[in-house]
Amino acid sequence: MVHLIVIYDAKAERTRHYRTYLRRHLTHLQQSVFEGDVTAGTADEIRETMDGLVSESAYDAAVVYEVSSQSYLKREAYGDDPADDKHIL
Repeated sequence: MVHLIVIYDAKAERTRHYRTYLRRHLTHLQQSVFEGDVTAGTADEIRETMDGLVSESAYDAAVVYEVSSQSYLKREAYGDDPADDKHIL
């Protein structure tokens, strides 16, 4: 498993393409920020999909951060944490 953090910037009319896809695999934290644990294969799929979505428009941008070991990840949330299971309906 790897931990991914994905952020994107796109025109308002295109954000739904990113949001709809990323919600299938990751937790939607805030606006255009997603994170979660996925398999290496799913991480590759997300990278390929993001590359394809960005390629469609010169105004879009995306960054995928990968943390391959939990020992390298220190995560602190302040206030309500969107990644907490109690936020899932």
